[in-house]
Amino acid sequence: MTRCLTYGAGLLFAALLALSSSAPARADEVMNKAVIDEGHTVYTNHCAVCHGKDGKGGGSMAKFLTIKTPDLTEIAKRNSGTFDYRAVYEKIDGSQMPAAHGDSDMPVWGRKWAGDVTLERSKYLSLLFYLQSIQQK
Repeated sequence: MTRCLTYGAGLLFAALLALSSSAPARADEVMNKAVIDEGHTVYTNHCAVCHGKDGKGGGSMAKFLTIKTPDLTEIAKRNSGTFDYRAVYEKIDGSQMPAAHGDSDMPVWGRKWAGDVTLERSKYLSLLFYLQSIQQK
């Protein structure tokens, strides 16, 4: 449990630095490969079914949705070339839940990590940094 709390606290600190920095920070400069790999695992387990393995929106469930699944590799492109860490984090954590995900009480992937706030946030942050790492250049 202590290791998990240390890991989560490290992620939170790095994310706060990235969110508060006026200079754009690349996720791989802030976090190491292990965190991005963890984010890829979270993505694969909870997001790929709709957004596709490559993040481009072609997951096996996408065809059943009434709202088109967005290409997650173009988040920065849709935002004038800037990856808005705060806006993406708020979508991941449910603060600004996309309509297709349901309401914040029951996002489409469920509340897998509810009850352990540090673990929950570390999963969200690892996913955030993974998404930043797959942005089209």
